[in-house]
Amino acid sequence: MESDGDNIMLMQNLLSEYVKQNPTSTNTQLFSFLALLNAYVPDSYLLMSECQQILGPPDPIHGGPPFEERMEPFPLFVGISSTNPEHVCMVHPIFAQCAVKVLAALGISRSATVKNFMFSLCGDQPQPHILQFIKDLLTKREFGEKGKDKFSRLIEDIGEEENFDNAVSVLVTASNKLTQYPIYPQTLSRLIEEKIGC
Repeated sequence: MESDGDNIMLMQNLLSEYVKQNPTSTNTQLFSFLALLNAYVPDSYLLMSECQQILGPPDPIHGGPPFEERMEPFPLFVGISSTNPEHVCMVHPIFAQCAVKVLAALGISRSATVKNFMFSLCGDQPQPHILQFIKDLLTKREFGEKGKDKFSRLIEDIGEEENFDNAVSVLVTASNKLTQYPIYPQTLSRLIEEKIGC
């Protein structure tokens, strides 16, 4: 039986090979969304209908291949929730965290992924679970060794692994896409104040 370490090595190799050749394919995009969500928001998921929306319509006449085939070569790391057959998620948070790092090294950054996620799934009527996951991704502050973190883990990681401008850009996108929620411009203001030392 393969260990988690073997599976992580397998995923790194598989991602490197496939993503280098197919960085903009719909299944790579969907995989990057699921990895980011599950790395930063425990128990997050996408509905099967949302996954199909990202993958694009199957063949209208023949119905097209099943979800698992359309997701090749990722099905080993993506699964259907055991509690709800409509919920699609990564099979384990450790794989999600590893995938986010590997994808970033291959040029699919956290900031680009979260912005694409908002553009793909925040149309006229975003689903409540999507809105909650975005809120958690961008504003939920964890308790660390020094008390409550100043920003969400994702915003902190974008600032550290990419740069300050990308963290700002993500919050500007959220503020513009989700205008009914004042928490995004408020978080953006705090981020800028922190940077300039107000």
